[in-house]
Amino acid sequence: MSFMYSTDGRSRWPWVIGALVLAVLIAAAIVWGTSRSAGGKPTASGTPTATSTPTPTDTTDSGASDGEAGAAPTGCLGGPNYDAASVLTAQKDAPNTDFGAVEVAAAFDRFTAQYPYPSTSAQQEVSAALRSSSSPSSYWEPYTEQSVGNNPTQGTLPAGTHFTVSTVNGLWRVQDGGNGELIVDMAAGYVVNGSLSPTKGNVSGFYMKWEKGAWRIVEGHNVDQNSLAAGGTHFTAGC
Repeated sequence: MSFMYSTDGRSRWPWVIGALVLAVLIAAAIVWGTSRSAGGKPTASGTPTATSTPTPTDTTDSGASDGEAGAAPTGCLGGPNYDAASVLTAQKDAPNTDFGAVEVAAAFDRFTAQYPYPSTSAQQEVSAALRSSSSPSSYWEPYTEQSVGNNPTQGTLPAGTHFTVSTVNGLWRVQDGGNGELIVDMAAGYVVNGSLSPTKGNVSGFYMKWEKGAWRIVEGHNVDQNSLAAGGTHFTAGC
C-alpha cells in the first residue's frame, strides 16, 4: 500500500499508519493512563504495565458520550464497536465544536485502522455519510486485501496480524486548517489478542469541515509525530 501526499501535506488515503511511531508518544500515554485515580484525574504516582487491556472507561460523567457539547473528547462517542454504525452515531451526536470534530475523527480512525479490513459495503456506508463536498474521490476508494495487501502497518506488526486500535491512553490535537477546515491529528494504540501495546500504535490526521449540520472529512493530513507527542491532549476515557 503506497501512501501519497500532496505538497501541502494532505493524504490521498483514508488512513495512514505510522510505520515508525514514536515509542515515547504511546509510552507516555500509558504512564498517564495507569496513574489515573478512579475519578479519572491524574495522580502523583503510578507504574505502567507491560500491556493494558483496552476496556472502555466508565464515561457516565464525562459528558462527551451523553451529549454535553463542552465536554472533552472521550474517544468513544460512537460506542465501543468498530463498525459503520459507530461512526455514524458519533457523527450524529457530535456538536459543532473542536471536541465534536475530534470525536468523529476518533470513531472514523477506529473503524478504518483494523485488520481484517472493514467490508466494502461498510466502507461505502461510511463514505456516503462522512465525505465532504470538497473531498477528492480518490480518498474514498474502498480498500481490500486484493488492492492493498495484508501488511497495512508496513512492518510495525507482522503481515497478516489481526488488530484494532484503541483510544485508551491515546492523544489528539486540533489545528486551524484554513478554508473553514480543522485539522485533527491523533494517536491510538494497537490492540492484538485483546492486549493494548504500550509502545506501538498508529498516527492519523484528517482535514475536517462542518457541512450540512455534521462533521465531515475532506481528506487526510500528514501528521508531525514530534509535535503531536509534545502538544497532544489525552482522551478522557477511550475504547
